[in-house]
Amino acid sequence: MSPRNCLLILLAALVFFTGCKKADEYPIEPVITFKSLTTTKDEQGRDHYAVVEISFTDGDGDIGIDDSEINIPPFTGEYANNVHINYYFYDNGIWTSDSQYNDVGRIRVITPEGNQKAIRGDIKKETISLPPLDTLLVRFEVYIYDRALHKSNIITTPEIVVTTGPP
Repeated sequence: MSPRNCLLILLAALVFFTGCKKADEYPIEPVITFKSLTTTKDEQGRDHYAVVEISFTDGDGDIGIDDSEINIPPFTGEYANNVHINYYFYDNGIWTSDSQYNDVGRIRVITPEGNQKAIRGDIKKETISLPPLDTLLVRFEVYIYDRALHKSNIITTPEIVVTTGPP
């Protein structure tokens, strides 16, 4: 067999096996995983915001809400925002929720064109201001919704020490 024929067979095999690559498959409910938790500091060096980053997958790619859909069923109430971050602080040996510092956000529609709808990506969300309580231990619970109102799993971030009060 000539080198040219060997090369053609090799190229044909490569195209065949590349074309047979299986598409990503995920559950139709969004699944999230923790990626990072950091803080941003103000001019005095105090922690001002927490920044939560998660990764997500969704098998049917129906993630997102457009601004024109807000407060139109089904995107009302809790579903008007599709990213939810619940704030907890450690006090006297107990993790305590303070809904005043909970935060929400919105991912715009990112459903891909074509037949393959499975998607994955990252979400980075800066929370509302942290409370001015000197030094404290905090963590967050995070979950998202897709367009079919499937709720993802709930993840709890690792705890971090933040300093928000006077130096």
